[in-house]
Amino acid sequence: MIRDSNRLSLKLGHPRFAVLMTGFWMISLIRVVLGFNLPIYIYLIYSVVLCVLSTPVEIVSFMCSLIAFSGSFQYRYGLLIAIIVFIAKKGIKKLNIRLVIPLLLMMVWELAHISMSGLTVYGFLQEFSELIALTVIMLSEPLDYSDGLPIRTFSYCTLFSCFLNLIASILVLGFSLTSMNRLGKIGIDISDFQSLIDPNTMGFMCAFAICGLVLIRHKKREYTSDYIVSLLLFIFILLSQSKSAILGVIVIYILFVFFTEKPKSVSPKKFFRVIMILGIAVLLSGTLFKTIIQAVIQRFQANDITTGRSAIFMFYTMHLFSSVKYMLFGIGLFNYNSQITKLYGNLWESYPGLATYRDDVIVYKPSHNNIQEILVVWGIIGMILVILLIKAMIDHYSGQKEKINYIPMIFLFIYGLQGEFLSAGGALMLLMFSLVCMEYIPIKKKSNRILTI
Repeated sequence: MIRDSNRLSLKLGHPRFAVLMTGFWMISLIRVVLGFNLPIYIYLIYSVVLCVLSTPVEIVSFMCSLIAFSGSFQYRYGLLIAIIVFIAKKGIKKLNIRLVIPLLLMMVWELAHISMSGLTVYGFLQEFSELIALTVIMLSEPLDYSDGLPIRTFSYCTLFSCFLNLIASILVLGFSLTSMNRLGKIGIDISDFQSLIDPNTMGFMCAFAICGLVLIRHKKREYTSDYIVSLLLFIFILLSQSKSAILGVIVIYILFVFFTEKPKSVSPKKFFRVIMILGIAVLLSGTLFKTIIQAVIQRFQANDITTGRSAIFMFYTMHLFSSVKYMLFGIGLFNYNSQITKLYGNLWESYPGLATYRDDVIVYKPSHNNIQEILVVWGIIGMILVILLIKAMIDHYSGQKEKINYIPMIFLFIYGLQGEFLSAGGALMLLMFSLVCMEYIPIKKKSNRILTI
């Protein structure tokens, strides 16, 4: 059968990077599944080797994948290593103050909020590592992401992380595919196996991975493996029973339909492929995951479908309007929910679902709305700084972009209306992923036709 090698054959264009990432996967496999408590420096040394042997585009791909391994080690260490090597390899173009100002002002604004006691330069930089990485990438010349490497690396690593989470949950928690339980770690200390991600984070990452792969599909640069990975990611969303992620996938497809400039008629071949994928999903759902589907339906039928988020939103709204100072200036990012706990004491008793336990101590949960959290942390001034950062991201690449390139960024903020933002490293990392997607412009090449089986 003759096929287009650029679209349907799994062509390994970065063999060395693929081997290096496989090694990173194996380290995580040994730590998570076999339960060996590998020292953190193993990850750090390997991160240095991986970045030194990689190209700038591959380093960005490694950065995008790190959030999927956040449960295996402290990913911010690896991120800071990647930043240093990236600067050494790629360098920084003529300093554009407009691109740096948002980050600098955010850091200065945060310093104005926190006590200097106990503050270390490294700890401060670590807190801002995601935004530093984003700014460093913007300060370099736009990279060539035309083969979709960062998007696929992020998506495939997210899938691998989900499988690790599944195996660890089966071995340690006794999780079963026929149970009504959610897949993931919820307030459980797994000291040896270290389950990677909680159910909501799993659904969150899977939804964004699907978003990236759908972007590649709309650019007509997909591989057959992309369809398989997307299907498996959706199955893990079902296993996580994340209502937000399930609705998020629907939002993704609505956004792509809305932003597609020239809708074309669907060919019988493409129609059959979609029907086949949906048929497999339905078949699996009706057999292996019948109880999971029932559990998902029950979660949507719960009395409080927001699972406490409405109470959290009302509390922080009350907090913002309690003082002009809070609305204008915020209270600072560093451990802000601990500050809120000290400020309001036992008021959490009036807001069901607002508080949780941390080390056997009651603490207030952070705001679960991105816009609200920005205001709580840095006030209206902080909101202006975030808008300036987004404007800088959009202006970084001067080439022609399609509307669909902005969908991951739009989806990030739509999804974030029910989640954390500034206090969530994963959400900040996805700003970098959104930048990659905005600059994903496939190069039109003549089709190289090869014989495949």
